[in-house]
Amino acid sequence: MTKFQRDINFQFRDLLGQRKNQEDFCSISLLSDSSEVLLVLADGMGGHAAGEIASKTAVQTFEKTYKTYPTEAVNSKLNVALGEANNALKVLIKEDPSLEGMGCTLIGAHVGPEGLNWISVGDSLLLIYRNGKITRLNADHSMAPIIEESYKQGKISREEAERHPHRNALQSAVMGNEIPLIDTKNIPYPLKNNDVIIVASDGILTLTDSEIIHVIKTTKTKNKAKSICDKLILAVEEKKKPKQDNTTIQVLQVNDSLGHHNNKVMNIVTKILSLLIFFMVIGVGAYSYAHYLTSQSKNLVTGKNSISPKPILIKEPQQDPNQDNTENIQNQVKKETATSKEADKSKTIPMEQSKTRDKKNQTKISKEDLKKEKIKNLSDSNDEKVESTNSKNKENQALNIKKEDD
Repeated sequence: MTKFQRDINFQFRDLLGQRKNQEDFCSISLLSDSSEVLLVLADGMGGHAAGEIASKTAVQTFEKTYKTYPTEAVNSKLNVALGEANNALKVLIKEDPSLEGMGCTLIGAHVGPEGLNWISVGDSLLLIYRNGKITRLNADHSMAPIIEESYKQGKISREEAERHPHRNALQSAVMGNEIPLIDTKNIPYPLKNNDVIIVASDGILTLTDSEIIHVIKTTKTKNKAKSICDKLILAVEEKKKPKQDNTTIQVLQVNDSLGHHNNKVMNIVTKILSLLIFFMVIGVGAYSYAHYLTSQSKNLVTGKNSISPKPILIKEPQQDPNQDNTENIQNQVKKETATSKEADKSKTIPMEQSKTRDKKNQTKISKEDLKKEKIKNLSDSNDEKVESTNSKNKENQALNIKKEDD
């Protein structure tokens, strides 16, 4: 067992079911240096031995073409391999007209360091289990999706949808003529540690998604792929479904090494992109500077401009014209302030002088008032003296008159 087989262990099992013939066919093969694996599965149709022939021929032709086609592009190899498988059926039908109407579904899945690529036709399933959920990756080319849409629109009941006679009829299949529908992706589907990939024929639809999830969750063995395969086939058998179709299941488990490898690949891609962007920026800057120097040199030659190119790193300080304006404004404000102060002083001196004159005048007025007051007081006192003298004279006269009467 190679290192890749230990890192990504895989297994397949099939079940005849209630059919007389096993019309499923599959293969799993390691490619080149065992760093890649190719899974191919086909579910034949056409009755009797025709279905077996169709599925086996398609798978073998697909695998051979993929391995021998001279290109490293995975998607190109998948498309070419599908085309060759279809042509191989066309040749067989032409050689034996009794095989007219035979065909098969087909899935080709490539797993490698970049992730998962696939191409599919028909209703066979490509599933991935991740973090407790199961997801179908490829398109369903049966009539089932159309019938389900009719149910959602209320045109038919749930029971009618499940028992519809054309539910399993195919819209597209590999039959040796033009293929109506092909499902593929141009970009690899990224894989993570512990992903479980399942490629299966439609016989696995006997199980629900929750039943498939339960099988995977409860499988704890080291060789997980083999155990999951065995348990899924056993679960289909235990259902004992009437007219159980052929069931073929391929299981591939991704372990730590591939997930780490994918992370390394992404890191490398990120670094490369970062370097490319860095060099692009440097290139644009260098081109712009070279263009500037060229234009300056042309101006010097033609005499249009005598200014030499300015250095990039050393830059002489330049005086800000706004600074000069600011200084002029400040000086003007200072001058105006000084002028206003002088004017205030000139106004203050006359005011002080007038105040002094007012004080002197007030002093003179007060002195004159005092003199007048004194004169008035003197006159009042003289008047009092005269009155007192007159009153005394009157008293004396009265006394004298009284004496004379006595």
